[in-house]
Amino acid sequence: MQQHQEKANETLSLMLNLLNGVADVRGDIKPPDNVLFVCKLNPVTTGEGLALCFSQFGRVTSADVIYDAKTKQSLCYGFVEFESVEACFRAFQKMDRALIDDCRIHVDFSQSVSKLWAQRQREMRKRDRVALEGVAVTRKGIERGRQR
Repeated sequence: MQQHQEKANETLSLMLNLLNGVADVRGDIKPPDNVLFVCKLNPVTTGEGLALCFSQFGRVTSADVIYDAKTKQSLCYGFVEFESVEACFRAFQKMDRALIDDCRIHVDFSQSVSKLWAQRQREMRKRDRVALEGVAVTRKGIERGRQR
Protein backbone atom coordinates (compact mmCIF):
# COMPACT_ATOMS: atom_id res chain seq x y z
CA MET A 1 0.00 0.00 0.00
CA GLN A 2 2.85 2.38 0.85
CA GLN A 3 4.52 1.68 -2.51
CA HIS A 4 1.27 2.56 -4.26
CA GLN A 5 1.02 5.84 -2.32
CA GLU A 6 4.66 6.72 -3.08
CA LYS A 7 4.09 6.03 -6.79
CA ALA A 8 0.91 8.14 -6.75
CA ASN A 9 2.76 11.00 -5.04
CA GLU A 10 5.58 10.80 -7.58
CA THR A 11 3.11 10.83 -10.49
CA LEU A 12 1.24 13.78 -8.99
CA SER A 13 4.50 15.66 -8.49
CA LEU A 14 5.54 15.03 -12.09
CA MET A 15 2.16 16.19 -13.39
CA LEU A 16 2.16 19.36 -11.28
CA ASN A 17 5.67 20.19 -12.38
CA LEU A 18 4.86 19.55 -16.02
CA LEU A 19 1.76 21.72 -15.87
CA ASN A 20 3.57 24.53 -14.10
CA GLY A 21 6.64 24.28 -16.33
CA VAL A 22 9.07 24.17 -13.42
CA ALA A 23 11.75 21.71 -12.45
CA ASP A 24 11.13 19.12 -9.76
CA VAL A 25 10.30 20.83 -6.46
CA ARG A 26 11.36 17.86 -4.34
CA GLY A 27 14.90 18.24 -5.63
CA ASP A 28 15.52 14.57 -6.44
CA ILE A 29 15.23 14.98 -10.23
CA LYS A 30 17.84 17.35 -11.63
CA PRO A 31 17.66 18.78 -15.15
CA PRO A 32 20.53 17.51 -17.28
CA ASP A 33 23.08 20.16 -18.16
CA ASN A 34 23.68 18.78 -21.65
CA VAL A 35 20.10 18.85 -23.00
CA LEU A 36 18.40 21.75 -24.76
CA PHE A 37 14.67 22.28 -25.15
CA VAL A 38 13.87 23.62 -28.64
CA CYS A 39 10.45 25.07 -29.46
CA LYS A 40 8.63 27.02 -32.18
CA LEU A 41 9.79 24.45 -34.72
CA ASN A 42 8.34 24.14 -38.19
CA PRO A 43 6.02 21.08 -38.34
CA VAL A 44 8.24 19.65 -41.10
CA THR A 45 11.39 19.75 -38.94
CA THR A 46 12.59 16.27 -37.92
CA GLY A 47 14.95 14.96 -35.27
CA GLU A 48 17.54 14.34 -37.98
CA GLY A 49 17.23 17.97 -39.10
CA LEU A 50 17.70 19.20 -35.55
CA ALA A 51 20.75 16.97 -35.10
CA LEU A 52 22.26 18.32 -38.31
CA CYS A 53 21.68 21.97 -37.32
CA PHE A 54 23.01 21.57 -33.79
CA SER A 55 25.96 19.29 -34.60
CA GLN A 56 28.08 22.32 -35.56
CA PHE A 57 28.50 22.99 -31.82
CA GLY A 58 29.60 19.49 -30.80
CA ARG A 59 28.62 15.83 -30.87
CA VAL A 60 24.83 15.39 -30.64
CA THR A 61 23.90 12.14 -28.87
CA SER A 62 20.17 12.45 -29.56
CA ALA A 63 17.71 14.85 -31.14
CA ASP A 64 13.98 14.23 -30.86
CA VAL A 65 10.96 16.12 -32.11
CA ILE A 66 7.85 15.35 -30.05
CA TYR A 67 4.75 14.16 -31.92
CA ASP A 68 1.09 13.91 -30.92
CA ALA A 69 0.30 10.31 -30.00
CA LYS A 70 -3.02 10.23 -31.85
CA THR A 71 -2.52 12.43 -34.91
CA LYS A 72 1.22 11.70 -35.34
CA GLN A 73 1.71 15.41 -36.13
CA SER A 74 4.62 17.43 -34.77
CA LEU A 75 3.96 19.37 -31.58
CA CYS A 76 6.66 21.78 -32.83
CA TYR A 77 9.09 21.23 -29.96
CA GLY A 78 11.87 18.83 -29.18
CA PHE A 79 15.05 18.06 -27.28
CA VAL A 80 18.69 18.01 -28.34
CA GLU A 81 21.18 16.14 -26.17
CA PHE A 82 24.90 16.84 -26.46
CA GLU A 83 27.86 14.73 -25.43
CA SER A 84 29.35 17.66 -23.49
CA VAL A 85 27.99 20.50 -21.40
CA GLU A 86 30.27 22.95 -23.23
CA ALA A 87 28.77 22.09 -26.62
CA CYS A 88 25.29 22.46 -25.15
CA PHE A 89 26.11 25.91 -23.77
CA ARG A 90 27.61 27.07 -27.10
CA ALA A 91 24.48 25.91 -28.93
CA PHE A 92 22.28 27.66 -26.37
CA GLN A 93 24.15 30.93 -26.93
CA LYS A 94 24.11 30.77 -30.73
CA MET A 95 20.85 29.02 -31.67
CA ASP A 96 18.21 30.96 -29.73
CA ARG A 97 16.12 32.83 -32.32
CA ALA A 98 17.96 31.09 -35.19
CA LEU A 99 16.06 30.22 -38.36
CA ILE A 100 15.41 26.51 -39.00
CA ASP A 101 13.08 25.51 -41.85
CA ASP A 102 11.82 29.12 -42.12
CA CYS A 103 10.84 29.30 -38.44
CA ARG A 104 12.60 31.36 -35.78
CA ILE A 105 13.17 28.84 -32.99
CA HIS A 106 13.52 29.35 -29.25
CA VAL A 107 16.17 27.43 -27.31
CA ASP A 108 16.36 26.95 -23.55
CA PHE A 109 17.90 24.50 -21.14
CA SER A 110 15.74 21.43 -20.71
CA GLN A 111 13.42 20.97 -17.76
CA SER A 112 13.99 17.42 -16.57
CA VAL A 113 10.30 16.77 -16.00
CA SER A 114 9.38 17.40 -19.63
CA LYS A 115 11.81 14.82 -20.97
CA LEU A 116 10.91 12.30 -18.26
CA TRP A 117 7.22 12.77 -19.01
CA ALA A 118 7.78 12.21 -22.74
CA GLN A 119 9.83 9.09 -21.97
CA ARG A 120 7.13 7.82 -19.62
CA GLN A 121 4.45 8.36 -22.29
CA ARG A 122 6.52 6.40 -24.85
CA GLU A 123 6.91 3.53 -22.38
CA MET A 124 3.18 3.52 -21.61
CA ARG A 125 2.30 3.47 -25.33
CA LYS A 126 4.71 0.58 -25.86
CA ARG A 127 3.14 -1.37 -22.97
CA ASP A 128 -0.36 -0.63 -24.30
CA ARG A 129 0.64 -1.80 -27.78
CA VAL A 130 2.00 -5.08 -26.40
CA ALA A 131 -1.14 -5.56 -24.29
CA LEU A 132 -3.40 -4.87 -27.26
CA GLU A 133 -1.51 -7.37 -29.40
CA GLY A 134 -2.18 -9.99 -26.72
CA VAL A 135 -5.89 -9.10 -26.69
CA ALA A 136 -6.09 -9.38 -30.48
CA VAL A 137 -4.50 -12.82 -30.39
CA THR A 138 -6.86 -13.88 -27.60
CA ARG A 139 -9.90 -12.62 -29.51
CA LYS A 140 -8.83 -14.52 -32.62
CA GLY A 141 -8.50 -17.65 -30.51
CA ILE A 142 -11.95 -17.11 -29.03
CA GLU A 143 -13.49 -16.42 -32.44
CA ARG A 144 -11.90 -19.55 -33.88
CA GLY A 145 -13.25 -21.56 -30.97
CA ARG A 146 -16.78 -20.31 -31.62
CA GLN A 147 -16.62 -21.16 -35.31
CA ARG A 148 -15.76 -24.80 -34.66
